[in-house]
Amino acid sequence: MRIWGRWGLNQKIGFSLGIVMFLLTGVAGVAWLNLVAINGAATIVENKIEATFEAENLKEELLSSETLITNYILTESDGDLIATRKGMDRLKSRLDELSIKETARDERYAEITKSYRSYEVASSALIASVGNRRSSSESFTQAATTITTTTAAVVATLFRENRVDSLPAGLKLNELVNGGIVAVSRYLATRNPAYADTAKQRVDSLNEAIEALKTGTTNSNRIQKFLKLLTPQISDYTSAIDALITATDQSNRTVIERKAAAGHLLALTLQLRFLGFSESMGDHDSGRSWDGGIAGRDV
Repeated sequence: MRIWGRWGLNQKIGFSLGIVMFLLTGVAGVAWLNLVAINGAATIVENKIEATFEAENLKEELLSSETLITNYILTESDGDLIATRKGMDRLKSRLDELSIKETARDERYAEITKSYRSYEVASSALIASVGNRRSSSESFTQAATTITTTTAAVVATLFRENRVDSLPAGLKLNELVNGGIVAVSRYLATRNPAYADTAKQRVDSLNEAIEALKTGTTNSNRIQKFLKLLTPQISDYTSAIDALITATDQSNRTVIERKAAAGHLLALTLQLRFLGFSESMGDHDSGRSWDGGIAGRDV
């Protein structure tokens, strides 16, 4: 206080102003640090919100891809196949956009990428299996066309030669073939194995009908020639049905596998969207639910 008393007015004013400036500088420093912290927090929230929107876009693209591939399963058409492949490409692009904006060390995005690979493999297997089913269907159509042409010629010849005694066996042969084709057509449309069983039962009865015709038309070279042609045709027809059943079973398995992979990927995407929203709202502990949560369950 003695020093203060010796100071002149100007010195006292200068000292007081220095104290005030020092305090103001301290306040400004604290304010700056707070602004930096707020700006950093705002950036984090902004990134989380952006990630939430990206996850939403990924979810919508996945659902769209699922719709397209389901349409292809139902129609097995080239147009729906093209649309399905384009949908898969868009989904992959969405995933790439999401991954680029996040660090590779983030387990959430790494897990989604891993799940997408499984979905991609399952979807490709499904597309290939549907392609095999289409090919088997075309082979069956060719075999069915060939055998129906021959059986129709047998019935027409029986009428032309007035073979009344053998006509019932000829009509039975024709009915077995046509009934089998109808059953296979229903199997193609519904994938109901009961129709496949019906077709196989009718095939098993073909040889019996042919043997009855052979016995009753031994003196007809024309009919015997047709019946001789039917032997390899029935073999091709039977093989075509078996191949179609095998291809359909394979397609059914890939449908189940792809559905499981899609469910898992969708669950991860929904989880990511929820976590991004929760963290943007300040609940940073919500990230702990990732391990052992939805992402770890079979869907």
